[in-house]
Amino acid sequence: MAKKGRLKELREASRGKKNKNRKNLVRVPGISAPADGKLKGWELGNEKRVRLTAARVGHKLYAMESSCSRCGWELEKGSIVDGSSVACALCGQSYALATGKPGAVVNEKGWLANLARNAPTTKPATTARTVSAALQGDEVWLDISGSSLAQDLA
Repeated sequence: MAKKGRLKELREASRGKKNKNRKNLVRVPGISAPADGKLKGWELGNEKRVRLTAARVGHKLYAMESSCSRCGWELEKGSIVDGSSVACALCGQSYALATGKPGAVVNEKGWLANLARNAPTTKPATTARTVSAALQGDEVWLDISGSSLAQDLA
């Protein structure tokens, strides 16, 4: 789990340290990127905590809200599918890493999911909110201010 802090603290900690590629990205101290091809959960915020799922594919880092909109399970417990989506380990719902848009329900062997996947659900999947993310060396950079998650962290 990540070190907790407020958006203001993130900005102050990153003051004077701009990412070369995107000017709105700020360095987030206390969190680390997942290994290549893996998922990891981060928790940010103070009074109102926001949980994000981070995914790393090669040198590209992605971040989105953690909760599956279909079943509520934490997406970081799922897996990366075809290098472009994350699939919920419980219901199999997939989400595009870059956009958060829901895709097909994935059925992989060995998941807990057979019971949940076959259970009827009346809740359709909705788009997961995403956050621009980047790696610079071992440092994680996020553009929380450009996301609808910013108000949750303020």
